[in-house]
Amino acid sequence: MNDWNKNGKYDVSDSYMDYHLANSSSSSGTSSDWWKWVLLAIVVGVCPPVGVLILIIAFIVG
Repeated sequence: MNDWNKNGKYDVSDSYMDYHLANSSSSSGTSSDWWKWVLLAIVVGVCPPVGVLILIIAFIVG
């Protein structure tokens, strides 16, 4: 157990960090979707209107 906020004691905020770090590594949710944002950035770079349209649709649907 680490002292994440470096205050010299293990308290509630350190426990909160331990809990979220332990549970975030086992989930395959949004962290596995990083490639979608890279693809969107490429599309926006090549054709901005199409990229913006895709982004708006993604926010409406998802």
